[in-house]
Amino acid sequence: MNRNQMKNRLKPVHLTEEKRLKRGDMKEFCRDDDKIVIVQWKDSKAMTLASTCTGCHPVSNVERWSKPEKKYILVPCPAVVMKYNLYMEGVDLCDQMMKTYTTFLKTEKWTLKVLIHLLDLACFNSCLQ
Repeated sequence: MNRNQMKNRLKPVHLTEEKRLKRGDMKEFCRDDDKIVIVQWKDSKAMTLASTCTGCHPVSNVERWSKPEKKYILVPCPAVVMKYNLYMEGVDLCDQMMKTYTTFLKTEKWTLKVLIHLLDLACFNSCLQ
C-alpha cells in the first residue's frame, strides 16, 4: 500500500509534509477525548504511528548514523516508537524467517496459497517456541 494512501486515513489530522521535517522532529496530535494519540516522527523517513497507551513523552535519544557528518549522532525518539520496537521483536523475527524459508509452490488457487502460508506460519512459530 502506498504511504500517501495510509496517511489519507487520518482525515481530520493535517500531518506535516515529510520534506519539511528535519531528522528527530516529532508532532503529536490528540483526539478530543484523549483516547488516541497520533505521532509523526522523522528518522531517515517520516513515520506515523497511532497509539492508545502512549504518545511522544518521555522522549529518549537513540544513536543513528549521519551520512553528511560521517559519525553517529543522537536523535530524539518518542516513547511510542520505543514501545513499538520493544514489543515487535518476535513478529519481525517470524516475518524474516517466513521470507527466507517459505514453501514455493506456484498455484492459481487462493485457498491453497492460504493453507500453505498457514502451515509455514505454524512451523516457524513452533521453531520460535
